[in-house]
Amino acid sequence: MNDGIEAFRSQLQKELGLLIGPKDPLLALWVSQRELLEQNAAQQQKLLSEFQAAQESNRLVRAGESARTAELKRRATGCSK
Repeated sequence: MNDGIEAFRSQLQKELGLLIGPKDPLLALWVSQRELLEQNAAQQQKLLSEFQAAQESNRLVRAGESARTAELKRRATGCSK
């Protein structure tokens, strides 16, 4: 068991007065929930990174479109740079 699991097991034993072994269902549930939280956090971070990359890409596209639109307007009015 790692330190976090052992600390949780010890805390339960102390607070509830129960003997909790390494294969106890309550401990197994806690471990699985902890793993799920870690997986969710990793997935959330991945999605956030992908969103930020898409947002930056969109910003660059819009900036390029704005520059092209300004150039077309200049050409249409006959102005030079």
